[in-house]
Amino acid sequence: MNQITAIEPQKSTDTRVNVYIDQKYAFSCHKEVIIKFHIHTGDQVDSVRLSQIIKEDEIKKGFQKALTYLSYRSRTKQEVYDYLEKKEYRTEIIQEVLAKLSYYQYIDDQQFAIDFTKSKINYQGKGKSLVKQDLMKKGVKNEHIEQALETIPLEDEILIAKNLSKKFFLAKSNLPIKELKNKLSARLSSKGFSWEIIHQCQNFLDHDTEVQSIIFSKSDIYETEALKIGEKVLQKHQSKVDNNYQLKQIISSKLYQKGFEKDLISQITRQLLD
Repeated sequence: MNQITAIEPQKSTDTRVNVYIDQKYAFSCHKEVIIKFHIHTGDQVDSVRLSQIIKEDEIKKGFQKALTYLSYRSRTKQEVYDYLEKKEYRTEIIQEVLAKLSYYQYIDDQQFAIDFTKSKINYQGKGKSLVKQDLMKKGVKNEHIEQALETIPLEDEILIAKNLSKKFFLAKSNLPIKELKNKLSARLSSKGFSWEIIHQCQNFLDHDTEVQSIIFSKSDIYETEALKIGEKVLQKHQSKVDNNYQLKQIISSKLYQKGFEKDLISQITRQLLD
């Protein structure tokens, strides 16, 4: 048995005390832990009870550390676990802290997944696929992820993707429409939208009155750009190719790669070679 010979308040904080056993400093501890275990100067304590006191204090410190971490924004259980592990808390202590946080509803992976999904899709314009990946990285269980994704109707996700598509078109409208669509597909895919939704966005651009009006108004710009590219290709290959058919194929291939429509490509090749 060991005797507690002194319990002295720390100078740096009024919430913790230093505990002395047999006239020697043994450990520091939160005042509330001392009260919980009914520890007083002169008490006899064995090694088991000392371990319980120290463990309880570690849990309390970990809990407070986690609350500070959570004060900046909500987190998943895995994020809090990883944070405390980096702070060198033992696994046993972390598990106790997580249980306490869950009990008081400071962490709730299901609610986190729902809030995260709504924020990423409705306000950041991300697709469900990317949101799912992000939640998996945060350690959220698949069942929670699927339930969260179901809170966003497919129609809402499609509408968000269409709005993004139109903004993208307006920003890139000087590009040939085919090239623009290719870049749009890559953009929507990188944001986590499915190919089914991307296909609907492509069709949306084909039938949107404003989009088609802009495309029509820029036909001269597309033609000028296509002609410029065609002339460069012709100048590069004219001395190497001995017939117009081959030149036509080379020019057409280059313009097609650049995203120009077939009718315009035929117009440019006739203008350059006929």
